[in-house]
Amino acid sequence: MILQGTYTNDDLDDAAQLFIGHLAKRAINRCRSKVSLEDFVGKLKVWDETTMTSPSGLHLGHYHALSKPAAFEKTDTAQQALFEQKRSTLIRAHLAILNYTIRFEYPLQRWRKVVNVMLEKDVGRPRIHRLRVIHIYEADYNLLLAVKWRETLHYAEDNLLLHDDAYGSRPARSAHDPITLEIWRNGIYRLSMKSGVNQDLDATSCYDRILPPVASMCSRRDGLHPKVATLNCRTLQKAKFHLKTSLGTSAANYQHCNDFPIYGTGQGSGNSPYICCFISSALFDAYSEKATGAYFRYW
Repeated sequence: MILQGTYTNDDLDDAAQLFIGHLAKRAINRCRSKVSLEDFVGKLKVWDETTMTSPSGLHLGHYHALSKPAAFEKTDTAQQALFEQKRSTLIRAHLAILNYTIRFEYPLQRWRKVVNVMLEKDVGRPRIHRLRVIHIYEADYNLLLAVKWRETLHYAEDNLLLHDDAYGSRPARSAHDPITLEIWRNGIYRLSMKSGVNQDLDATSCYDRILPPVASMCSRRDGLHPKVATLNCRTLQKAKFHLKTSLGTSAANYQHCNDFPIYGTGQGSGNSPYICCFISSALFDAYSEKATGAYFRYW
């Protein structure tokens, strides 16, 4: 009902109703649900092999070895052909597993173990509120997230579905662009001798505070396939989080439950930057309906 734009709830405040009203689906079509061979190999080509992944031990290096052809002598054509056939079979088998999980919205057992690494923001001062929590997921699961959300982002860009004031994680845009606009704005204040007020808000630990249902709605609003969104939410719901320190990985774990819900898609997740972009775009759409903003004009 939210995606169709028919949901109403009088118990919500005006801001919540405004935001929900802008979660109605904007995409005409939805992106593919399957991961293709080009998606699989293309992601591995740009994924640094030294990236920490896979609590199961199926390291990213195994996938790189699988995706890269081996070097043979020019005379060993038969051996090379046999090797390429086996390599192709292994890749297709792994793709079949990935697409099986999407088709039946089923998170694999090894995907459900997530390791949390705590990084000190202030080196030598491990204060609990100054720790950055990094989530270590299985490599193939993280690949799936990165590939499908990136595809959705490009679909949204091609169809002009994103708000023009959203800059984060978008192609052909960078964090330097808003800074440049701010410098220009302050320059106009000085040259025109006008007063202005600027407010900067830092979304502290934003990836760890994202509500997965809201993330799914905002992603589906811009074209994500519903099966992919459901698979992501089910994995987070069933995930068991272990803590990793210099002493090793803890045997004990914690898990999402109704009494102590765990939110966030996690830093280290391949889809978190794109989700943040989709949510920001929806918030900008809602904000633009009520706010007029400032206009600068030259004479």
